[in-house]
Formats: sequence, C-alpha cells, structure tokens
Amino acid sequence: RPARPSQSRRPPGMIALGVCLAILAAVLGTASKQLIAASEHFRQTWMFVLGALLNMVVGPAVDAISYLFAPQVIIAPLACLDVILNALTAHWTLRWEGEVLTKAHGF
Repeated sequence: RPARPSQSRRPPGMIALGVCLAILAAVLGTASKQLIAASEHFRQTWMFVLGALLNMVVGPAVDAISYLFAPQVIIAPLACLDVILNALTAHWTLRWEGEVLTKAHGF
C-alpha cells in the first residue's frame, strides 16, 4: 500500500491572518474606488493616482497574500465584502453624489 502524502494543516492563527488580510483587501478596494470617485468631484489628481494604485496594485497583492495563509474555501467568499462595504459606506463618503442607502441595498 503506497504511503499517503501528509496533508498540511495550517495553525488557526495562520487562517485568522489570511482572513484578516482578505478583509483588509476588501477595505482597500472600497477605499480605492471611493478615492477615484472623489478625485472627480474635488478635481484632485493625487486622489485618483492613490485610488488607482490601491485598486490595481496594493489591494490585489494583499488579496493574493491572504491565500498563502488560509484555504481558498475560506477566503473566496470574502471577495463580496468589497461590494457590501461600498454599498454601506457610499452614503457617507460620497454624499455629494446623492448616494442614499435604501432597502434595496440590503437585499
């Protein structure tokens, strides 16, 4: 009988770190999109550049690193947090665009 390869088990602390990094990636994604939207309103190029850098480099790098610490089955469902955080915070952060939090955001 051939020997089974040992399955690597991650310590709970590593999984928690991966989850925290995935949540951080979602927060960075939300912040980056709102910075890009704010850059048009305030006519600030630096806001656009910072938002684009967070959105295209930092956020995806943090997200990819989170997969090193926790299994995909745990991290992948957290990808929707970006959309949820954006819907919940847009009312306060993008007030000048007339964003309103409605019941439709909850369903």
